[in-house]
Amino acid sequence: EMRTTTEGSEDLQECFECPSPSTYILRPNTDACQPCPPGLRCHGNARLDPVLQNSTWVKDAAIFRLQRCPKGYSVSPAEVSSSTAALQKCEPCGEGTECVLDECSVCTSCLAGTYKEVASDQACRKCPQNTYNPNTNSKSFTNCLACPSGAETGGKDGQISVNACQCEERFYVATSENLCQTCPKGAVCGNGECALRNIGFNCSDGKGSIVGDWVLNTMGEYELKNCSAGYEMMTT
Repeated sequence: EMRTTTEGSEDLQECFECPSPSTYILRPNTDACQPCPPGLRCHGNARLDPVLQNSTWVKDAAIFRLQRCPKGYSVSPAEVSSSTAALQKCEPCGEGTECVLDECSVCTSCLAGTYKEVASDQACRKCPQNTYNPNTNSKSFTNCLACPSGAETGGKDGQISVNACQCEERFYVATSENLCQTCPKGAVCGNGECALRNIGFNCSDGKGSIVGDWVLNTMGEYELKNCSAGYEMMTT
């Protein structure tokens, strides 16, 4: 940088070498040496040498300004001035946030059905099968809630509602609390499926319907009320 002492005399002018690696300078005859931000490797001159590959920096008057970061990072600080230029860097997205674009400036909250426990450049992880998560910005696997007993998500992960949890074939839905209820022995089809979950109580194995009259009680559960001719009612 070009320096002149406070007296202003041309006899006291000199060229001062900007220290490397702590500073840089873009316009030697105009600017002062600028402190090197943590997102750059500086060489005392106008050489651009980003710490993080694929981060985008532009010249903005006397400073380098961080414009964009690669996938999984955000520009920090978000607003840059002469007082914050020395703080610029690409910051990994924090817990509960991500950026999945090829070029990023800000991180966004994890979507429902996902979570992220630590700051990193990785995307949010989907909640596993047989769980769901209705919330955004989830920071822990514990935000993935297990389906009710006997229910599953049909092999799908990243579910956002308990409605994605469906009773397994050996259960039926008790209407009182929308819970999976164990199928009575007399309503189990030959293939292990509960006929009470099907229209007409028919078995999907093609062997007809179950025997007897099954009705809902006040608890929303099925009970056997009558047996067909030639059958007796038994409770094991």
